[in-house]
Amino acid sequence: MPTNGIDVIEESGDKIKFSLRGFVNPTASNVIYYSNGERIIALSFAKTKTPKYEIIKKGETGKWDEVKVIAYTTKDNLEKS
Repeated sequence: MPTNGIDVIEESGDKIKFSLRGFVNPTASNVIYYSNGERIIALSFAKTKTPKYEIIKKGETGKWDEVKVIAYTTKDNLEKS
């Protein structure tokens, strides 16, 4: 299964602040997808909390917006490429 790579911005203890690029379907703004129009989830957030993301390229004629999001996770189960 393909996945989006992350860029580690900061590490503190077992926490990591990272950025991820992907695509947002306007009808599901709490999910970042792997590619435009494909429902391969790269990152999802609770439906009660819409993430803040930067729009890199606005989708045109039914295409999804390309975005960059900053989020946090733990070091558990991360693999370096």
